[in-house]
Amino acid sequence: MSLRRRLVSVALAACLLVATVASAQERVDTKAALAQVVKKVDPVWPAAAAAAKVGGLVVADVTIDVDGRVSAVTILGGPEPLHAAARAALRQWTFKPFLRNGRPRIVTAIIDVNFPDPLKDEEQQNRDELHAARIACERALELNPSWAVALCKEAVTISEKVPSIPTRQTYDEVEQTLRAYLRSLIATSQLQDAIGVARRLVARRGTIEDSIVAEYVTTLAVLQQRAGANDDAEASFAKVHALYDVLARESTSSAGKARQALQDHAALRRARGDSAGAADLDRRAAAITVREPSETPLRRTTRRLDGITIVETKPAFVTAEDLLEIRALIAPKRAWWIWVDETYGVEAQPALGVQVCVEPDVVTATFHRGTCIFMAKRTATAGRAEVWSRGRSAPLSDEYAYLRVPQDGTDPSTQPPLKLDPYGNLPVPPDETIADAVRFIRRQAVPRPTSRQRNDVQPWPAETLWVTRDQLILITRSADASAGQMITLKRQGNDWEIVELR
Repeated sequence: MSLRRRLVSVALAACLLVATVASAQERVDTKAALAQVVKKVDPVWPAAAAAAKVGGLVVADVTIDVDGRVSAVTILGGPEPLHAAARAALRQWTFKPFLRNGRPRIVTAIIDVNFPDPLKDEEQQNRDELHAARIACERALELNPSWAVALCKEAVTISEKVPSIPTRQTYDEVEQTLRAYLRSLIATSQLQDAIGVARRLVARRGTIEDSIVAEYVTTLAVLQQRAGANDDAEASFAKVHALYDVLARESTSSAGKARQALQDHAALRRARGDSAGAADLDRRAAAITVREPSETPLRRTTRRLDGITIVETKPAFVTAEDLLEIRALIAPKRAWWIWVDETYGVEAQPALGVQVCVEPDVVTATFHRGTCIFMAKRTATAGRAEVWSRGRSAPLSDEYAYLRVPQDGTDPSTQPPLKLDPYGNLPVPPDETIADAVRFIRRQAVPRPTSRQRNDVQPWPAETLWVTRDQLILITRSADASAGQMITLKRQGNDWEIVELR
């Protein structure tokens, strides 16, 4: 729970204890109170607090009189050295009178007072520095591990200034940094240092028992074996098997790794001359059933049908008859691109899901803008024919905006739409800005795909644009969707800067 929410809870509890005051006053929420502000006075940051780097949020309960003046301020929480300054600032605020049936009334409201927060700013600066250092480490690791060791070690040093709490089945930035450093040490055969980092990763997760810990302990055991520390390796393997025994009761997804750990342990036993022990471990490994994929992963295919580009994972998913029904539903507009989704639907029977992109509403020399519509085809049941309809339920929108950036020498109708997907309620940048970013990425792309996903912009079309507060994130995919790339961009003067590739 956030500091503000905790303090608000305390405030509301306190209000119940002062019934005589509450009977004469009415509480309004913070948003309603701020809408009535006539004069707001910012607090003066006390010199002593500034020198001690004390800052942050102070939360207060404010009583507003019938004339809109503040008659009382009760500090609910926040750093104590800031209380007096927050109270002094709030006492100078004025509000429009709060009316009920045309008559002014006394109200109370919870108001936040923000002071500079040097420690928080410093923490964010450290996080930004770590992010940049980790990216440099991982890029170097992809190019040449021997270059990466020093960079990754430097990133680990920076990570020590960033507070971090491990959680189950996830890697935060600190952990990603340690993992990259470990990979660089293993790749350059620096076994003792690698063992130290592996131990640190295990210890860092504390009492968490998940597949990530099992992975780290397995890595530690293998490194100890390679370094000749066989007794330590035996102890690590024993811990690995115990972990996988626990995980097997929760999920079968770790079966393959559990079997591999037993086989690695068996190799250690054979190397030590313990044939019987190795055979026992081999038998245990053979007894583990690993569910193999039932079929080769589906690859995406693209075909043209009656002038429309259709992208799907199975051939002939959408038929000519389907096109007739889809066209009837979107007329007078015409479809030019159809994405075929996995089947979905809220009903018991499955539904074929598609995203139908219609001809653009806006066409300029640099971009085309339009909409794509979610549609579904319900399967036939007794007494009910197949039927196409819009395929999303409220509150989800059944359409989204796309942008298409024409490319010289290419038929526009064969260029995929770029889905615009802002985070939360953030505004989407102007179309010209997005088109400029797409053209920048096209200029940076290498001529042919490479394996260097963190260094080379791949020559794949952009399919989705995510909009964050100060960055654009373009998702690109290969024609068969077997590979993709996430490109983070930031405005740099009149051009763009690639912040991260992955």
